[in-house]
Amino acid sequence: QHQHMKNISTVFIDLDDTIWWFSENSLISLRHVYNVFSIAHFCPDYEWFKSVYTTKNKELWDLYHYGMISTDFLKTERFRFTLWKTGYKGNCVELAKRMDEEYLSFLSLQSTLVPGAKELLEYLVDKGYEVNVLSNGFKNVQSRKLKSAGVAHHINRIILSDDCGITKPMPGIFEYALCVCGASPAT
Repeated sequence: QHQHMKNISTVFIDLDDTIWWFSENSLISLRHVYNVFSIAHFCPDYEWFKSVYTTKNKELWDLYHYGMISTDFLKTERFRFTLWKTGYKGNCVELAKRMDEEYLSFLSLQSTLVPGAKELLEYLVDKGYEVNVLSNGFKNVQSRKLKSAGVAHHINRIILSDDCGITKPMPGIFEYALCVCGASPAT
């Protein structure tokens, strides 16, 4: 078993819910958006709001992973759809864009890591591995998450689907990542 590890020098690791605790941090950020935009005025049931958003967001991410929708569509539609379901009478698209900007900006300031993630990164770096993040997340958000969580210094490169236009699990993003890092797959 350990013989193989000797040949490995480059490691790729996912960010959301692997290092940075997306599920925890996103709920804090969604509640923040609900409060900042006074959504309670037309949708007093936060749990219902959260459930509509969460279901729609997952559905959109599934489509995005398979290259079926754009980043911009995903970001606007998850809040537009949720607002529409609440019966909001204003311009859903316009408010959705503002909500998404606030959500992503607040989200990237959150610092909660998955339990054990910091120790894992320290272990890998200590053992001399080059640690890279490989993620489908958004360019302007992913590096800020690592900084907010205080682990950016452990990461060599952040490789994103945004950079190459190919999302995980498509093989192309893995080939792109290897190329960028000058690495070859372990055999």
